[in-house]
Amino acid sequence: MMLTRTMLFLALLATAATTQAESVFSDDAFKPYAGPKRHYTGFNVSFWKEYDFEGLTGFYGYDFNNWFSVEGHLGTTNTQEDPNLGAPNRFRVNVLASALARVNLRFGRAVLYAAGGGSCIDWKGELGTFQGLSETECGPAYGAGIELYGTEHASFSASWLRYVDNSDFKATSYNLGFTWHFNWPKMGRQD
Repeated sequence: MMLTRTMLFLALLATAATTQAESVFSDDAFKPYAGPKRHYTGFNVSFWKEYDFEGLTGFYGYDFNNWFSVEGHLGTTNTQEDPNLGAPNRFRVNVLASALARVNLRFGRAVLYAAGGGSCIDWKGELGTFQGLSETECGPAYGAGIELYGTEHASFSASWLRYVDNSDFKATSYNLGFTWHFNWPKMGRQD
């Protein structure tokens, strides 16, 4: 619950900061975007095992110019059970959150990008008599992707993202997404 409140506070703070930035940057430079991503994520917990999840992530971002963007992700996953280990044996990611900076390389209607920043994952599990295992893991996040514009405002993306990457916990995510751009990037636009 504390992680959810913290992420909500950070989202509101980022919105306020980028609203202020809107007055500094011209309309051509400041371009908000948002959308959903369907993710397929593998979680590896050192003292447990690896689980594969499916989930949905929402994201919100800003292109400050043609080369630099920032974005935040907030998502969740389904619950996984392993009948081979006896019941109950469940693992679920309640909150999957990240704040990333993106470097974009635009080629007409395609954008290749690399991203890096930080992430937090709040997970919960049960393994036999160990009920109520839960923890919040935070660490670096990095990844890469491609975005293909279908229209002036809509694009589709495919990306790879490594969430928390430390000795005890790793999460690797493959994402397919849709993005709505509230202002079409000048570089790719045919005026």
